[in-house]
Amino acid sequence: MDDSAKLGILFPLFRGLDEKDLLRVSTAMRYRSIQKGDVVFHDMDHRSAVCLVFAGQLMLRRMSASGREIGYARFLSGSHVGEVAALDGLPRLGDVVALAHSEVGVIPGRAFATLADQVRPLAGTLLMHLCGRVRDLSARIYDQVALTVPLRVEAEILRLAVDAGIEANAALIVPPPTHAQLAALVGGQREAVTRAIGGLVRDDLVATRCGGLAVRDVRALADRVRLAG
Repeated sequence: MDDSAKLGILFPLFRGLDEKDLLRVSTAMRYRSIQKGDVVFHDMDHRSAVCLVFAGQLMLRRMSASGREIGYARFLSGSHVGEVAALDGLPRLGDVVALAHSEVGVIPGRAFATLADQVRPLAGTLLMHLCGRVRDLSARIYDQVALTVPLRVEAEILRLAVDAGIEANAALIVPPPTHAQLAALVGGQREAVTRAIGGLVRDDLVATRCGGLAVRDVRALADRVRLAG
């Protein structure tokens, strides 16, 4: 399978593009191998590029003045990050760091903006994706204000379960987020996250299985989050 065909299959962003446009994307992209802990993009960097995750996992984060890590989202195989800075030309708002060894494709920001301007199916898909990002960030803001840390953990695991895919009221999140990663994503301390996970295990809602975090009853978890707010 050539690189352009792989783009159309692996990345929802490029589905609907014809062979000619997929080839344009592939030609603009350069592959990189990223080691765990490496920073792919730096906070406030003026150089824009879009990163496509072929394998591994990345996280968008910022560090507070006190050194606290604040996470916004994880990016797994088939996802992308960096399109906002590529489109508006402003500095990045956060580091993108590798949580595991990752294989990525990097498209320069100017080239990506040109593709988005000239390839109508890409522009439409990108617009819907950005709408989804706005909704997700709005939900996270609400969580931070209205929910306790244990409930924020439950809400985040529910989001990850939906992203992983639900089958027969269950989901397997692979790779599983570490407690430190969850703490960064929900704005809590790792110890509080560990206690929250322990409570979910005791309630038989989640379990560690097959190298992933198994959500055993998605509906019950969703009901808990919904009733909390």
